[in-house]
Amino acid sequence: MLAQNYVMGANVWADRIEPDGSVNQQLDEDENFTISGPVGEYDLAPDYLDYVLTTEGGFRLGASGVYIPAAPMLATLPEDRRIEVHITPLTTLVTADTALENIFAQSGDWRADIASPEGIPGALLKLAKVTEAYWMLLAGGSKPIIQSTKQQFSALSILANKLAQGGETAISEDLPSLVGQAVDETLDNPEISRILTEDSKLALNLQLTGLTASLVELLPNNDQVVEEALLSEFDDLNQQAFEAIQSVVCAGSNEVSIQFDPIILSISLARTSENTVAVRGTVSDDDIASLSTYWAINPPQELQGSIEPVLINATVNQSGYVETILNVDNWDYFGSVSLQLTECNPINVISESCNWVPNSAQVNCNFME
Repeated sequence: MLAQNYVMGANVWADRIEPDGSVNQQLDEDENFTISGPVGEYDLAPDYLDYVLTTEGGFRLGASGVYIPAAPMLATLPEDRRIEVHITPLTTLVTADTALENIFAQSGDWRADIASPEGIPGALLKLAKVTEAYWMLLAGGSKPIIQSTKQQFSALSILANKLAQGGETAISEDLPSLVGQAVDETLDNPEISRILTEDSKLALNLQLTGLTASLVELLPNNDQVVEEALLSEFDDLNQQAFEAIQSVVCAGSNEVSIQFDPIILSISLARTSENTVAVRGTVSDDDIASLSTYWAINPPQELQGSIEPVLINATVNQSGYVETILNVDNWDYFGSVSLQLTECNPINVISESCNWVPNSAQVNCNFME
């Protein structure tokens, strides 16, 4: 499983380990890959032996029911070569610095599915959520502080190194300080971070150390904790931290932060053949180029417990139109289409849905009062 909550639609590949022990953290033509399913499942059987499992992209389900971009992750294979390997923020940290393996093991099974309904120890979930928040604040937004996936893995490696240097005692007693050290080292490295003012660096450090302290307070001990039960609290903390630094993360090329939230004006669904439908959304915004957009194709309400949505990336053109042709294999499973977009803040997802009417030629949904 890919778990952050569960991550769907991510590229998952077996990144070859070179003779010198390195990996290039990019999907090459000769590497085996797959895409994670609706509940984070993946099936990968490489025809070579030495590799690191690597993920990129995909979405996790937020507490409000919309999909949020997921962080890239890593995992090594267990020595027993078990068939099922979970890929999580915890496996990412241990892959980046193997000294964390023994430290994390003091709290429980760091290879566990962190989104399991049975829960995991709070001490481990806390570290996983801190890692997600670290990535989200540094790599989120329309002009991310850390841009490429390889740079993001480098930043996560710095976090892993600081945790390993601190050791078990510092992780349990002074986690915000370790995170602050990782932030400083990351932002001071021009090969990883875009150039920031000292005030901006300080703001990012304060928000990440403060968010870490809040997560420590929320997850203070080693009792079993179910991630889904606290998704709302996690999202609220991330939202508050992101909003506090939005002027830094969301600054455009002219260093002016976003002024107005985008508005979804309409969605139309027009059947174009026996098994295709054209979907078109119209969006109004002051900075169309900054929008990240995707469609969620949803089953009818009575089937939502058994059929998961399908997510499809989309692009808004300069006229504010989002247009896509969808293949529909079974019209009985086609319930509605949701247009979901963010302007910068990945937690603040704007969404509107349009219900398909069976046997229709066209359905129009307008959202302006």
